[in-house]
Amino acid sequence: MAMAALTCAMSGANVVYFQGGVNSQLTLSPVKAVLDDEVAGMIGRFLRGVTVTDKTLAVDVIDQVIPNPGHFLATRHTFDWFRQEQFIPTLTDRSPYGNWASSGKKKALDHARKKMDDIISSYKPKPLTASQEAAVEDILTDARQYYRKKGLISDDEWKIYQEDIHSPNYPYC
Repeated sequence: MAMAALTCAMSGANVVYFQGGVNSQLTLSPVKAVLDDEVAGMIGRFLRGVTVTDKTLAVDVIDQVIPNPGHFLATRHTFDWFRQEQFIPTLTDRSPYGNWASSGKKKALDHARKKMDDIISSYKPKPLTASQEAAVEDILTDARQYYRKKGLISDDEWKIYQEDIHSPNYPYC
């Protein structure tokens, strides 16, 4: 799926649906959506490309490091550009094998499940404004009346609906 998404994105598509899809998108998985979000981040970073300017080329840094000899990891330029110029995954463990093994051999799927649980447990939806609530209620009222006239809402269902909208908990916020 990642290759198909990358190919579509490289072809110029501005919407690519793949996140969370399983079995030809017939089923959705929230854990796979978290994993696919990481793939989308990689694709986005790839599509951004490389910016070539005097600042990014850093010829002055090259001139300082090469004759020493030294390495670029200790330079301020590398520190400043390091995170911008690569995609840093949050689910894939990039530590050495020994460290990964001694820390429990967690797979990307394990990290994705935890991240999904964290997202779900910490999500706080922004409540609708009073006017938005009223607009939604108007739409629902019109729809219920339309389906009631068509005979698609039974008398029992209509009675439950009428009791529901007058309950103190309506609309279940």
